[in-house]
Amino acid sequence: MKKKQKKKILNFGIFLFVAILLFRRLEAMQSISYQTYGIYGIDDLKEIAKETAEKYSYGANKDNLYKMLLETAIVETNAGRAAMDTNRDYGRSIMQLDKVGYDEALRIRQKKGDKNFEYEVYKGYMSDELQKNPRFAMYLARMFYLGKSEPIPSTLENRALYWKRYYNTLLGAGSVEKYLDLVYNNLGKDWK
Repeated sequence: MKKKQKKKILNFGIFLFVAILLFRRLEAMQSISYQTYGIYGIDDLKEIAKETAEKYSYGANKDNLYKMLLETAIVETNAGRAAMDTNRDYGRSIMQLDKVGYDEALRIRQKKGDKNFEYEVYKGYMSDELQKNPRFAMYLARMFYLGKSEPIPSTLENRALYWKRYYNTLLGAGSVEKYLDLVYNNLGKDWK
């Protein structure tokens, strides 16, 4: 082999090695993000949303509720892949509940007399229980949505509007377009 060919092969080998290292580092970072929120991927979110909708429907359409909870988690944290923001002024947990939403969820829980929830003792908004326990966070998001008089819509586009109106509000940085993009990117274009 000529010297030039050997150098090209060596350079390609180095490039490939570095690319593999970077890919593995990215995978590890994504895994850490998931674990930070107490999940290991989208399948965990689906399971937790399904359990929450089944257990805490309070007469709501369970399928619509399941989709609303799952989509909220997807949009708020890119399905757990967004880096956790520890700033006290922003939302916490896989559901990105802010202090106002957290307090409202607890008020609704008390108003409804919900005594079925296994996490009876909570340590407050800044607790690790909220941050790292996706079931607790999704339950609180369910309580938050329960306080809205308008039922959860059955179509994706209307759920995006519902989320923006009630959950993200006018003050939030989210948009209906972002909602739809993140849901389609995580669940596919056939998701309804």
